[in-house]
This record gives sequence, C-alpha cells and structure tokens, in this order.
Amino acid sequence: MESNAAWDNQYKKLEDRTTRLRVSPVNDDQLAEINAIRELCELLERISTTNMSDEALPTPQAELARRKSLLSSLDLRLNELTKRYSRSSAGMSSSVSTNRDVVSMQRQAMGQQDRQLATLSKGLTDLKTQSLQISSETDLQARLLDEMDGDVDRLESAVGANVEQARQLKDNTDYSQLYW
Repeated sequence: MESNAAWDNQYKKLEDRTTRLRVSPVNDDQLAEINAIRELCELLERISTTNMSDEALPTPQAELARRKSLLSSLDLRLNELTKRYSRSSAGMSSSVSTNRDVVSMQRQAMGQQDRQLATLSKGLTDLKTQSLQISSETDLQARLLDEMDGDVDRLESAVGANVEQARQLKDNTDYSQLYW
C-alpha cells in the first residue's frame, strides 16, 4: 500500500482540482472533471481498504477514519458542484432550494465534524490513559532504583568494613610463631 505521505499527496491533488472547479465559472467541461475526480476518490478509498492485508504493518484505524472523513468531505463538495452545474445548465436558480441545499450541506458538515471530534476525543482519552500508565510505571521504576542504590551503598560500606578488618588482622598477626 502507498505510504501515508503518498496517499495524502494524491488526496491534496484531488482537493486542489476540486477547489479550482469551485472558483471557476460553470462550463460544460466541469461535469467530466467532477466525474474524473469522483473516480479517483473511489480509487483512493479502495487503496485505503484493500491493501491493508498486504502490508507488513496495517494502517491504523484512526488513519483509516481520517481518510474516510477526508474523502467524504470531498464527496460533499463534488455533490455541491454537480448541483451547481445541474442548476446552471437547466437554467434553475431558485434561491429557496439553494438555501435549503446550503443548510443541508451545513448540517452534513456539522455531523461529519461531530463524528471527527468524537474520534479525536476517543484518541485523546486513550492517549491520556497511556500517559498515566507510563507515569505510574516510571514512578515505580524510580522507587526501585532508589532502593537498589541504598542496597548498593550498604553493601559497599559492609565490604569496606570487612576489608579494613582483614587489613587489621593481617597487620596484627605474627607469622614468625608459625615456624617455631
């Protein structure tokens, strides 16, 4: 599967093409361009889902959710462009339906943002839990190291005392009596 950077690069190109369509005046070529972008979006979606089993390290669920959200947002914009093209080519310019369309798209966008925020919130909660676990483990390891440091200090002083006793014993021992 393509790397995340390559996927993001391809998505950015599609997004740029869509933005250019949004700011350009309506013409006959736009519908073909919209359909081409839509096909490429479907290809990106298939790449995201089908190659997961081929990878040594599968794409994380959060990344897949992010990609799906991005593609969904782009699809909404393409739908808006398709409606714009349809209204323009049919000569329809009803402000009532336009307002309803805008409100509908805003509600869809808000719903999508709510879902994204819920995903982000869950990710942050998981991250907080992991951080607390790491902190707890670090505190435990620090206490164990402090205890070990104290044990080493006591052992060092005991060894030093034994060495001093051995030196005194050696100095006080008269080896000459051993030979008489």
